[in-house]
Amino acid sequence: MVADTPPPNGSFNDGKTAARHEVRVVLGPAGLEIHDQAGALLAAWPYDRLRPVDEVKDLSRLRISCDGEEGARLVIHDGALRRDLVVRAPALQPRRRREGWRWLAYGGLGLVGMGLVIWLVIPTLAVAVSRAVPQSWEEALGDQVYGQVAHIFARMDGEKTVRFCDDPAGLAALDRMVSRLAVAADSTYHFQVQVLDVDMINAVALPGGRIILFKGLLEAAPSPDMIAGIVAHEMGHVIERHGTAGLAHALGLGFFFGVVLGDIGSGALVAGGEAVARQSYGRDAEREADRIALDLLARAGISAQGLGDFFAMIEGRSADESPKGDGSENAAEEGSDPESWADQFNLEAYLSSHPSNRERHATIQADIAQRPGVGLTAALSPRDWQALKAICD
Repeated sequence: MVADTPPPNGSFNDGKTAARHEVRVVLGPAGLEIHDQAGALLAAWPYDRLRPVDEVKDLSRLRISCDGEEGARLVIHDGALRRDLVVRAPALQPRRRREGWRWLAYGGLGLVGMGLVIWLVIPTLAVAVSRAVPQSWEEALGDQVYGQVAHIFARMDGEKTVRFCDDPAGLAALDRMVSRLAVAADSTYHFQVQVLDVDMINAVALPGGRIILFKGLLEAAPSPDMIAGIVAHEMGHVIERHGTAGLAHALGLGFFFGVVLGDIGSGALVAGGEAVARQSYGRDAEREADRIALDLLARAGISAQGLGDFFAMIEGRSADESPKGDGSENAAEEGSDPESWADQFNLEAYLSSHPSNRERHATIQADIAQRPGVGLTAALSPRDWQALKAICD
């Protein structure tokens, strides 16, 4: 018994009677000790047997029981003592505090899982869907968004209205080039190639067979073989359904099916057009499109040198400095200065995430060396080439 006993800091019920005792609680080495006001020890509860009577949401109130002490209850009034106690008895810690790290871990795992789904599962699912849908659905998708795509690129070029170039002689020349490549492709797609009257040097393939060339590309190209190579490359994207998979991935399968079924609003079409306009393919997709382009050009009897020169120019080298293969006599025209437009070439959206231009140029040169050049002719006659160059006049 102590002569000068400190004031009580808790209330205790031993579970045997209804009596409530004001007690002094002390944190001992192995457990808490409960003393009466005279200092006598009433109970000693080990820390590992302490349990909260009520759900502990915070430490403003703490009612405790002890395993093996049926009906006994202890309420601690001292806030500092409560805080010290829960450090020694983790079972008494507030639920939010006890579960916070667990939920944080669950959240982190959830984010990682979602990231893996976005990174791995969704692209794979989008490719699978693009392979499975009927071609007519792809065509409907391209028909729905191509006007919006043209509007976006025209606006980027500072134009308020959309104009597709329609000079009859130029259209006839373009049709002859596209038909020659389409026959070589032997595909079920009906390729529709249009020239958009903007100064950007670009080209884009839409799902279902629509391809848009830009006037700036025609003006900058030194040969029809280069345009034929670019068109063949875009055909490769169509044949492999890269654009369809990209839209399904970017905007979700709900958008995709809404478009092809006609159950979609104008706002969604704007989103679809923007997705196409900023779409860039991965390295594997670009290599696939290059491979198909080389096959199409070979079957059509058109030199792939123009496509090789295209990548050489982007790399900053002139066509004259590039290795030449059979048919290279068609790769340049009078008045063309490859380096003058290579400097202004800006295809960040068109070529981002692509294989390096140097790698693609080398691949094309190796392909040219492996294929005999017998029967190669220019993609267009000089007259048709001039008509195509003037299609927007």
